Amino acid sequence: MGNFSVEEKGSIIDNIYNGRPKNEKDTFLMGLIERYDVARHRPLTKNSKQNLSSFKYFAIKGTSRVEVCRNAYISLHAISSKVVQRLTKLVATNQSPVDMRGKSQNRGNTLDAHIVIKIDDHISSFPKKESHYSSLPVTYLDSSLTVSKMHGLFIKKHPDLKGVIKYEYYLKHFNDNYGYRFGRWPQVDVCSTCEDLKTKIKSSTLNDVAKRAAVAELLVHKRRAKKFYSKMENVKNICKERNDVMAIAFDFMQNMPLPFIPVQRNVLSP
Repeated sequence: MGNFSVEEKGSIIDNIYNGRPKNEKDTFLMGLIERYDVARHRPLTKNSKQNLSSFKYFAIKGTSRVEVCRNAYISLHAISSKVVQRLTKLVATNQSPVDMRGKSQNRGNTLDAHIVIKIDDHISSFPKKESHYSSLPVTYLDSSLTVSKMHGLFIKKHPDLKGVIKYEYYLKHFNDNYGYRFGRWPQVDVCSTCEDLKTKIKSSTLNDVAKRAAVAELLVHKRRAKKFYSKMENVKNICKERNDVMAIAFDFMQNMPLPFIPVQRNVLSP
């Protein structure tokens, strides 16, 4: 996963969650899993269940399809281990995904598909941001939001569903289908340079020349960040391959800067 740049990780997330229905999203993810027969079976006991399948996982890097480990597959696609378990079972049995949201018969009232679509549309309507100043792609909602507030806004928008969509169902739907987090911690996920340049680009007071300069500066800044993270990953891989090499990294993100005083002080010799 270290070979993926920040832009490539963000592109993977956008390609999956940007307007894809759930069945289409699952089908896309299943296409990145390949099943193989287990060559040798080594049951722990006589009654142990034999594992007949093994799986390889892939991710889209630019226009290529590259193999990744299971943990990288989970992280890159912002899904849970439970989702991967369900997808591998479908791949092993050669079945197509079926969206069962809102169709459970053990509920008092079975939800219609159009109600589930309303919930998805509502969750997708909130502004989202991708982390840049971190090693993993993470999608964030505003720090002032909570699932409880989102549910309240949903009921306010659809008062006719007040007695139908309880908070517990909304929360479960959110946790099962979306990997979003709330808030952005400046020490980890916010690059001050990116935020400053993006503000300039969106500013209504700057002219086109200044905005183009900000766009160019942001592009150069992201390229430098990509080069920096690639260097870190290369050194990390070298350390894994060689026992005689050790790397030490220092994190200066939380250091307090010294105050700048534009007044020179005279130092008297003793």
